[in-house]
Amino acid sequence: MRRLLLLALMIAAFVLALGVIANGWYADFFSAHASSNGTYEAMVINPEAIHDPANNLTYVVFQGPGLDPYITAYDHTAGAWSATYRVGNNPLSGDTHGGPSLVIDASGYLYVFFGGHNSSLRYARSTAPHRIDGWTSERTIRLEGDATDLRATYPQPWALPEGGIELFYRNHGVSDVDPRAGDWELATMSEEATWSAGECVLDATQGVAGWYASSSHGPSGALHVGFVLRDIEESASNQFARRDVFYLQRTPSGEWTNVLLESIGATRTIDVMETQTLVAETTDEYSNQVIVREALDANPALLYLSGTAETGGECTWVYKRWTGSAWSTSEITRTDNLFDAADLTFDSSGAAHAYIVTGGAPDDQALPGEESLAARGGDIEHWVSDNGVDGWRLEQAVRRSPGAATRYNNPQVIVGDGTEEDGLVFCEWNNDASSFIHKLFLYVDGRFIQKQFTPVITRLAGDDRIQTAAKISREAFPTGCDTVLIASSRDYADALCGVPLAQSYRAPVLLCEPTRVPPALESELRRLRPDSVIILGGEVSLTPAVRTHLSQILPAATIERISGVDRYETSAKIATRLAERRGVPEQVVVASGAGFADALSSSSYAARKGYPVLLSRPDALPAVIERVIASFAPSRVIIVGGPVALSADVADSCARLVPVVDRWWGANRFETAERVAEESLAAGHTLERPVIASGEVFADAVPGGLLAARFNTVIVLTRHDGVPDASVRVLARATRVVKAYILGGPVAIDPDVENSIASILHSVEAE
Repeated sequence: MRRLLLLALMIAAFVLALGVIANGWYADFFSAHASSNGTYEAMVINPEAIHDPANNLTYVVFQGPGLDPYITAYDHTAGAWSATYRVGNNPLSGDTHGGPSLVIDASGYLYVFFGGHNSSLRYARSTAPHRIDGWTSERTIRLEGDATDLRATYPQPWALPEGGIELFYRNHGVSDVDPRAGDWELATMSEEATWSAGECVLDATQGVAGWYASSSHGPSGALHVGFVLRDIEESASNQFARRDVFYLQRTPSGEWTNVLLESIGATRTIDVMETQTLVAETTDEYSNQVIVREALDANPALLYLSGTAETGGECTWVYKRWTGSAWSTSEITRTDNLFDAADLTFDSSGAAHAYIVTGGAPDDQALPGEESLAARGGDIEHWVSDNGVDGWRLEQAVRRSPGAATRYNNPQVIVGDGTEEDGLVFCEWNNDASSFIHKLFLYVDGRFIQKQFTPVITRLAGDDRIQTAAKISREAFPTGCDTVLIASSRDYADALCGVPLAQSYRAPVLLCEPTRVPPALESELRRLRPDSVIILGGEVSLTPAVRTHLSQILPAATIERISGVDRYETSAKIATRLAERRGVPEQVVVASGAGFADALSSSSYAARKGYPVLLSRPDALPAVIERVIASFAPSRVIIVGGPVALSADVADSCARLVPVVDRWWGANRFETAERVAEESLAAGHTLERPVIASGEVFADAVPGGLLAARFNTVIVLTRHDGVPDASVRVLARATRVVKAYILGGPVAIDPDVENSIASILHSVEAE
């Protein structure tokens, strides 16, 4: 028996050495590591999912880690997912407009187009037909007659029956004064991978107006183009400045016409389009997200949003169908943002199926300046018109947004081998282009195609606390950031109070020695390439020499300091800056300034809510903290910690300032952290990526508060040599772990504790 136990422990140790836990669970999503634009708007980048009848596979391309293009496939016959493969290197960083599109040519080779958006558009080809496990080196496009590579974006490829690929795209031109800049063009690639010259389909007017366009090839052989007008001058300050709806087609005989089959010449300027192809004049409203598809009678149909000319405003999903003599119009439903997306398809009976985004709670983590986009994304709904013309009904709510932390967007119908509606792919959404923890969903025949996930344990640790903070930063911000916060590595107070402020900037919290910038921090700063640096704490914590060194490392960055005469005043000043960014807080968190554990366990909750973490002396609320609470006039103060950590006098002082004072606490710091975790989970945090940190030493744990906030999870505290019962109870609730993080090396958290955590997670049964 003892030999069997020893063998089991050896196997467990081997599995843990690989960084995974042996058990798995089934999720409705097939990836949890996509960018915020994991899938893109079908209006301008499509298709992103194709069903290949040759092998009954559905291929899906998406924008994954580092904004690079990835591909995976679902085998409908075997009921299994393939591995996921990286296709190429996206040249864009922090710009999600380079998402991939996919096409299968007549010989079965897969092509993925990606990148662009003011850089060269790229593509790669599978090394074998109907396979995704090998790809040629990525290529750029050189059109016939051009001396430079094509700078373009929004690729919409289509396989030609006779061989080769037709590509519809927006040309960025070789410079801003290039007359082709902003034009939408068509180019054809032969089977020998040579490209034709670009044919101008929609001619933009530089500096005045341009287009957003959607194309589709119908079974009739026609190429349909639906588009909206972009007011370039107004859109510089208002990205919703898009108007009117237009329709243009290339008939099966190759002639460009309007819907009345009136010929449109080679000059397709704005004036010509407004005169000959206008479908809907939105007048005092904006329009967006136009989708064009061919119905079974070969007539075109348009789906688009029409909304008030305000920041997103109230919008209506409008459907127009050409009846042969006129456009019929019907309204489907309403939504709350002009960047909610949709797709449209027809089944073999002629019914129209619209997959549209509606409603949803606004993103509560939107940065200042992003308020107009906070409502972008929401629920995914399936609406049906049985006659393909009007009479829309809600068939099903495919996915409802559970709250402010999660919205869904960018549904794309799977391109099939016929006219049947084959399902769709869509993504979890927010406005954070630097985060790669978004989920992707494949929905077919009224159900989600599930995938098994095996939880992974990752230890983020360096040789010292500064290196550990840099490792945490790399995990949270793999492609860089605009701002960083830097605090002393010798104390915890300023760093912990800075977590909510860091979340408001989408910035890491890094640690620094008091008198110099160590190599590990310098290296991380050069990788992150921030535009601004905020030093937390006074010149005793981080001396002027540190600031000088920072200016040498980042000569173009602005550097400022937030500090007070002590940690209490510094926490108050950090709170004031936070209020300037996220608004006056409705509630505040008060924790002890004499110990780190309670402030640490509450930092991720406070950061997600936009609440400041204010520090207090154990026996008395400092006057500077009283003043800042009084200035905020919050509805509630949350005291984290028991009466030993913060006395009844502290609670009484708070009670004189606010209507409600709550105390979250337990018999010890681990039970207090458990109470905070319970409150956080009730507020919408998850245990998909729990962060486990030492509850005994602050050094490695402090930067983890930002990691937990960024991943919308909780901090679980542990001892060096064992997992406290309270922490066991929290981990036992982790039924769907994608990745668990342990912060710090074996000195902070012993490997046996990691094994114990793995055992706990291994024994948890998925819901």
